[in-house]
Amino acid sequence: MSDLQLITLALELKYESTTNSLSPQDIAKELNLSIVELDNVFMRWAHTNFNDFTELLSARNIKTLLSHTNQLSLFLQTKHKSSWGQQRNLSILRMTSQEQNNPNLELDYNFYLTPFGQAIAASSTQGVCYISFDNNKIEGLKNLRVSYPEARLTERTNNILENAIDAFHLKDYKQPPILLHIKGTDFQLKVWQYLTQLPIAQLSTYLDIAQNIGSPKSYRAVGSAVGKNPIAYLIPCHRIVRSTGVIGDYIWGTIMKRAIIGWELGRASRILNK
Repeated sequence: MSDLQLITLALELKYESTTNSLSPQDIAKELNLSIVELDNVFMRWAHTNFNDFTELLSARNIKTLLSHTNQLSLFLQTKHKSSWGQQRNLSILRMTSQEQNNPNLELDYNFYLTPFGQAIAASSTQGVCYISFDNNKIEGLKNLRVSYPEARLTERTNNILENAIDAFHLKDYKQPPILLHIKGTDFQLKVWQYLTQLPIAQLSTYLDIAQNIGSPKSYRAVGSAVGKNPIAYLIPCHRIVRSTGVIGDYIWGTIMKRAIIGWELGRASRILNK
């Protein structure tokens, strides 16, 4: 079983078990691990042990991060001059309805291994148009076809897709710009473009986004736009939480959202403690 699978199972036991009082030792036992082995799994994957990982995800800590998040991102950028604390160089080009419904639209797609499991990614000749977590290749391709029913799909990789997937791995070099070629309403595109400016380890809320895009009363519409995000991770809707500190829902499941936030915060904490 992979580290990610063990992480996922541990988080399910922690947050979705009918017995909310499961201790770390109980969770380790359920996974046929010792507590040391469980901590080692989390250390390899998220650079923090199980207890610290779950503390990073606590409502108390999330609320603290929301109140100090800009300072955190600035500190990370200053202390570790790589991808940390910086927003990705992403831009969005709208795919028109004519392009989307054109039977001559050609999309390359492929399956890639990311820190959060298998993802299917697709691109037009202009940019990345789809990324979704899906461990089942048949279902992944089926979902892609639902999004682009008229397109001609070819399974192969290309530089556009390779560059996009590299961004999942936090490599310590200046990455080429990433262009997203996606369909959406004016409002959705505005929300998604704003999300691309959130640096790694920075969290925000639906209300904050609504205020920052100049529509302070539209936080419910912001939530709807976030829920229709077509580009997993690179449009970081996982960084949007509730102001109460509750992690909230996620297109690819709340456990996945907890895992990704914990993965980013665990690595950030390691840098802070160096």
